Amino acid sequence: MTSAFDIRTGFELELLTPPGTTRLELADRIAIDQRLAVELFDFISKVPLPVAATQSREALRTLILDLAEHHGAKVGPIAPDLTHVYLVHRAAKIVGTEGARFSVVHDNSLTGGERVAELVTTPLLRVELGALEAALASVRSWEGVSLPEGSALHVHVDAEPLREARTLFALTSLFSTHEGRLRTLLATSPKMTRAQPLPRKLVVALGNLAARRAPFEAVERAIGLYVSSRAFGLNLYNLVAKDPNKLTVELKLAAATLDFRRIVAIRELFVAMVGWALRAQGPSSTDLFDTIELAEEHRRVLC
Repeated sequence: MTSAFDIRTGFELELLTPPGTTRLELADRIAIDQRLAVELFDFISKVPLPVAATQSREALRTLILDLAEHHGAKVGPIAPDLTHVYLVHRAAKIVGTEGARFSVVHDNSLTGGERVAELVTTPLLRVELGALEAALASVRSWEGVSLPEGSALHVHVDAEPLREARTLFALTSLFSTHEGRLRTLLATSPKMTRAQPLPRKLVVALGNLAARRAPFEAVERAIGLYVSSRAFGLNLYNLVAKDPNKLTVELKLAAATLDFRRIVAIRELFVAMVGWALRAQGPSSTDLFDTIELAEEHRRVLC
């Protein structure tokens, strides 16, 4: 039985598109399969292109295809041409049903590794996951789409309920206590270099702040002291990054997969951890599954 507790979760799935194709084509494929609309991003702030280019879908497609001739998807280091990176990063979003939106974007933050495309969703509740299932089916049906070596599935949760010292300490303590088990369950690869262990000193500091019932401003200072980037298995950086559009806590340990059942199980694991943190009255059990409320069906998928 699935827990009644739910919280909005967004997904980022790293993909490789077939050689010679573009991220816009992947967006088109998903949209056509689901009979959805593709909206073009306004990328003028990133790339100095003629205004007319943003008004014409064919003009945008031509620009992307021209760039792809010289900087097409391939295994290897990311092309250093930031004009290309920014253009395709902001090329298209797919407007879905039930509040779901998908983007196909490029992330140039991993130096020396190829992350050609990401399928990115807006935050979804459990009842909205059918939209993700349909998008994954579209991706799987396209011959040549694959998962890069060391690629990850990132799961974001709405951080607003976690902006309190006791609650955030409960979550980080739970994560830190069971991080080894989580890495096994989620098949964390040594190549996932942006999933570093959570600093133990941060957990201790949050525990002290929780005991004093310190204001969240003190929590933010502690995070800023011990967390200098987003490169941790439990990413708290967005809590101090001051981006109102990305106020999330992110689980970054899961190896990428196109298996919808496994993605749901990973989501439910993280949701269950957050749910436990919100109601925690004491330390967690030595066994993760004795602590959180996770349905047997999801446990079987993960184990």
